[in-house]
Amino acid sequence: IKLQKYTGENMFVGISDGAASMYYDNSQKIATTSTGIDVTGTVTADGLTVDGAFVLSNGDTTVEDGDDFAKIQFNSLDGSTNSSGTLSEIADVATSNYTGSVTRHNLVFRTNDGLAATGTNKDRISIDYSGDISFYEDTGSTAKLFWDASAERLGIGDNTVSPTSDA
Repeated sequence: IKLQKYTGENMFVGISDGAASMYYDNSQKIATTSTGIDVTGTVTADGLTVDGAFVLSNGDTTVEDGDDFAKIQFNSLDGSTNSSGTLSEIADVATSNYTGSVTRHNLVFRTNDGLAATGTNKDRISIDYSGDISFYEDTGSTAKLFWDASAERLGIGDNTVSPTSDA
């Protein structure tokens, strides 16, 4: 089944025992696949129930050191000028190992340092792939409390990543 606009633009295409696709301005937006559905663009919903694994990815095939590989953002819904925008986020940040290839990931918690519309998200807690944990000060750039997992040491007010004494 194929529905087209009088100009020949696709609106819907359904293949017997196969894929079904819906289009907006001749651009595919929703498609069924053998594993479920693919949506191109933003999904607006009043709820989400996931049965099974919930997978997030940025879709970028060239993730580099320091890139957010995937993240969950918490946004304001009140719509006012000063409140609309991202309030906080949890991100999977790609990091390099000793060979320089991106194979490790850190989990980073960020919060907004001001109004959602004008502030920026600052790192607050970072959990390294090795188990190291950093708690950041107000600018989000310097760890003031650091747990070195391999050395089993806690650094307080020590922004070096290797505390020199046991806590």
